[in-house]
Formats: sequence, structure tokens, C-alpha cells
Amino acid sequence: MYDIENYTKKVDELTAAGDPSAVEQFILDELRVVDTPYCIGSGGCPSCRSQEKEDRDALQWLHDRVTAQVILRNDLAGLYRSTSRWDDCMTVFEQLMENLEEAGLLETPLHGRILLNRALLERQLERLNDALADAEHAQACFETAPEVAPEALRQAIETVAACKSALGK
Repeated sequence: MYDIENYTKKVDELTAAGDPSAVEQFILDELRVVDTPYCIGSGGCPSCRSQEKEDRDALQWLHDRVTAQVILRNDLAGLYRSTSRWDDCMTVFEQLMENLEEAGLLETPLHGRILLNRALLERQLERLNDALADAEHAQACFETAPEVAPEALRQAIETVAACKSALGK
């Protein structure tokens, strides 16, 4: 399982040092770790394990892997956004969508959070139609489980309204 606490501590240290390139390199190095498929088995070879245990382990591994990928890529997108690296940021959002699709997490609050973050970037870049579409989609994702993301739902609603206003809708 990926150690998010140590990752976060190291990112915070590097960020406090004020060297965005060091933060970027650390995140990219960590992404290489979580993107590399590896054996999930901790109980011997698959022939020695029950199929039920194998299935549980596979699901847990996929959950842990996707969680780490999403956290790391979201941080990387934020870094690129803060350093005005728009194309790199959009590429990371595309990778995030692939991670979510691979894990079967589309249309979830997590998907909504990524859509909302991308909508905020698109709004900043004055790509208002794209921002509106992503914000509306994010809002729909949050509405499926409003208790999970009330602040994010509020932010999505506000972003939809701001985009509509800017577009004269």
C-alpha cells in the first residue's frame, strides 16, 4: 500500500523550500512507482491462495493504486496550474480521467472533484464553454452523494453560475 502520509510530508517540505522543480520531480518519481504494475500477492503464489482472497487483494490493490494516482496527479496538476504550465496541467487532467475510468470511478464524487478542478482551470483560461460543461458534470457527480462533498457541490454550483453569467446565459 502506498504511504500517502509520508508523500504529503515530503511534498510539504519541498514546497516550503520554494523549489517547484524539486516538487515536480518528486511527484513524477512517485508516479513512476504507483503507475508500475506489481504483484499484489502477499500470501504466496496464486495457485496457493483462494480465489476469494485473490479477488479481495486485487480490489484492495486497485483501490490503493488509483487513490495514490489521483492524489499525486491532482497535486501535479495544481503545481502546473500555479506555475502557469497550462498544457502540462491539461495533460495531467486527461491522465486523471484515464485513472478514474480504469478503476470504474466515473460519475462518482471523486470524478466530480477532478472535473471541478479542471473547470476552474478552464475558467481561468477563459475556455468558458468547456468550464461550464465540466462544472455541470461535476455538480451532477456531487448530487449523487451530496453528504460526501457539500463544499465541492457548492463550489460547482457557483462555478456553473459564474460561467453562465460570463457567457450571457
